[in-house]
Order: sequence, then structure tokens, then C-alpha cells
Amino acid sequence: MATAPALSAGELQILRRVDNALSAPESELRYQLERKDEHPLARSEQLLDVLVDLETRGLLVSELHFQLTTAGRAALDDDPS
Repeated sequence: MATAPALSAGELQILRRVDNALSAPESELRYQLERKDEHPLARSEQLLDVLVDLETRGLLVSELHFQLTTAGRAALDDDPS
């Protein structure tokens, strides 16, 4: 029987938030971690690294949701093709 990987308190908060939402896009996860947990990674670029690590360790399955920025929309609008 495999031993469960050691998790930090912050990692456990992340897993709880994902579990509560069943499926959470990154923006919603950041919001929940910031507003409800005051998680130190909520506004950090490192959050994605932690999520990738949790996925690599087999604790999450992630599918990021992306949205165009204003500049991205403008680039599409300016494309003649």
C-alpha cells in the first residue's frame, strides 16, 4: 500500500477549495483562496506551480480556463484572415 504524499497546510487548503467546488477554474480558485482562506498564494504567480505539482503528484486533475484579454481581442479583430 502506497503512503500518502506529505501535504502542507496550504496545499490542503487548495485541495479543500477544489473539492468544495467540484471543478474550479483558476480565477475562481484564486478568489476562494483569497476571500475565504486568506491563502498566501492567492495572488501569487506560484499558485500555478503548486497546482501543477499537486497534479503531478496525482492529487488533482487540472484543466485551465483561459479568456482573451482586451489586447487579445484587439489582435483578433485586427487580423484580416
